[in-house]
Amino acid sequence: MRPAASVSIQASIETSSVNELWLVKRLWEEEKINGKMRVLCNGPKTEKYIGLIDDLDRVFVAAFLDGCHGHRAGTGSEHLYVPGDIGDADRPDRDAQLLGHAPRVLDTLRCNMVLGRGIRADVPPLTLAFWRWAIAFALVLPLAMPHFRSQWPLLAKGWKPVLFLGLLGVGGYNTFAYIALQYTSATNAVLLNSFIPIVTIAISWAFLGKHLSRPQAIGVAISLCGALNIVARGDPAVLAHLNLNLGDAWMLLAVLVWAAYTVGLAWRPAGVHPMLMLAALTAVGLAALLPAYFWEMAQGRHMNVEFGSLAALAYVGIFPSFIGYIFYNRGVAEIGASKASLFIHLMPVFGTLLSAIFLGEIPLWYHYLGIGLIFTGIWLTMKK
Repeated sequence: MRPAASVSIQASIETSSVNELWLVKRLWEEEKINGKMRVLCNGPKTEKYIGLIDDLDRVFVAAFLDGCHGHRAGTGSEHLYVPGDIGDADRPDRDAQLLGHAPRVLDTLRCNMVLGRGIRADVPPLTLAFWRWAIAFALVLPLAMPHFRSQWPLLAKGWKPVLFLGLLGVGGYNTFAYIALQYTSATNAVLLNSFIPIVTIAISWAFLGKHLSRPQAIGVAISLCGALNIVARGDPAVLAHLNLNLGDAWMLLAVLVWAAYTVGLAWRPAGVHPMLMLAALTAVGLAALLPAYFWEMAQGRHMNVEFGSLAALAYVGIFPSFIGYIFYNRGVAEIGASKASLFIHLMPVFGTLLSAIFLGEIPLWYHYLGIGLIFTGIWLTMKK
């Protein structure tokens, strides 16, 4: 991480928690941001958040806190929450740590799970889910059609698992996650998402009678600790002060749905080409999402068509949906649901590596510790 980098943003920045608003204050005091930047306060109406707004109101010019007073008066936008509140009496030694994380905090809305959170003002959740899979369907359909005629009987015979998997994996998981990100933070979402392997193992045990050996169970626990360590940035207080909200309930539902999808892949029709299978699942998911998408538009929620929102749709349609599902489904087929789901913990690892490559962020001690724990856990779990 580059701690001394100056952040000069002429547009606006949205704060949805005490953490973020407190960090903006610190950046202002250190002259790391432009004083004319608008700060939109989309955080919850908690005493800590409103108290910090009052403190900032006495320190900064009114233009700097544009939108904060509207939120306090009840005219602001959605009440979104980020856990791990940082109060005014926080330790001085955390100042340098948080300032060092400034580029990540300010750029965090550009990442994947975080992307759904970041574009929520421009792309409503059901719209994002629908067009994500519409793009993926357009990509996979040409690759699936050569197999359609010869393998259609297999799909028709196995229509029940296809329907089940399409509703869960395509129509359910991402939709629930995007709805969750309307109300909760990306930090909460990633933390809860890290429990997918645990839920998957529980479902596998309950419905398939599959058990983990003691070393494998220890490996899962170690890997989970590594993922949580990276997401919490090595600070147990983030986990200790985790505040759950409506969005977290939606995210927990998404976790349950994805775990069920992962286990359910064991019942997918045998002999169907992966491209045709993905096309069939996507078609089912799109059929379920279409009326929800129309309902959302009827409520007056429309996508703000601009380069950023279109680029975000292209990204989630191509990489997490099309490419990601192909590899994930194959992985589950090769090593089983419990072991494959554990690789979810590699998400913060790749986030760290990509941040180092493309953002020039220097990994800190907790990154290395978390990565080491994750790979150790995966190794123990995969060990025969």
